[in-house]
Amino acid sequence: MVALLLLTAAPIQAQSAWSNGLDNRINTAAGTIREEYGRVKIDNWLQYVPAAAYLVSGAFRNGGGEHGFAERLVALATASATEAILVNGLKYTCCRLRPDGVAANSFPSGHTATVFMGAEQIRLEYGGWAGAGAYALAAGVGLLRVYNGYHWFTDVLAGAAVGVVSANIAWRLLPLECKWLGISPRAELSLVPLGTGMMLALTF
Repeated sequence: MVALLLLTAAPIQAQSAWSNGLDNRINTAAGTIREEYGRVKIDNWLQYVPAAAYLVSGAFRNGGGEHGFAERLVALATASATEAILVNGLKYTCCRLRPDGVAANSFPSGHTATVFMGAEQIRLEYGGWAGAGAYALAAGVGLLRVYNGYHWFTDVLAGAAVGVVSANIAWRLLPLECKWLGISPRAELSLVPLGTGMMLALTF
């Protein structure tokens, strides 16, 4: 609910005097540090880690959680599609200039949306410490987007909201989608002896 309210108010907040002042102060501070240490590009890869962990862990017997590999694949596809629609819809409606002035598609942050989508999927599946760890990683990616000068702070807040909302929409739709697609629960990956080697098998 909090994420949905934030997402609803985000386009207005992004243009308010208060939020613009906050964005400018944070961007100035980040720029000062960046001039000394340079940019960190690891956020381009870290954004995919939570979603990948969520998907892969569902493929193995000891992965835990409520859903198997096939179910998580559907949830991830639905969340990714929802996120893409929301992110691009807002980007090309708001047309906000990035801090580095390269393009007018700053709002919201797509990287942040992606990483928070995966983090929320992990939280929904496992809760507790797994969710907290995934959210810590997601927050780090969001901060790196600001530090690197690619996004304003409010872009990151809106991106986080988009990711959380997208994951929850996918979670709500999952039972209906699995019914339509005839997907059975707890699909698993297993190692099967094959002659002198091993074969990786996916069981639905």
